[in-house]
Amino acid sequence: MSGVPRSEYATLAYTYLHYVLIASIVVVAVGIEEAMAHVDSREDLGGFGAAALAVGIAVYLVGVTVLVRSAGRGWVWRRLVEAALLVALVPVLAGMPSLRALSLVVGVAYVFAIGARVAELRPRPGA
Repeated sequence: MSGVPRSEYATLAYTYLHYVLIASIVVVAVGIEEAMAHVDSREDLGGFGAAALAVGIAVYLVGVTVLVRSAGRGWVWRRLVEAALLVALVPVLAGMPSLRALSLVVGVAYVFAIGARVAELRPRPGA
């Protein structure tokens, strides 16, 4: 990539998509803070904390996927599936105690991270 496409990519990546990534990190931090505020009680995480935690991570994953795609690479479907799963888990997370909900989100992220690493290490045909 060079010339005008490269500068268009840089504009997209370092302005618009960068804001999405930073905003999603802030939202996840709010979700973690909400979970940690009630970690010592059996109180449910609630809708706000669950949405901030799961949707914040989902928006980050979609943002990174769009960033990679705009660089001319293929879609990273694993990240999109993880984002959809996290959004679908919001009602479940809202009804769980905060520490358990936080553990579930970390567990989902961990499983997908391990899957990504295994996929990287798998030999590719013709390589």
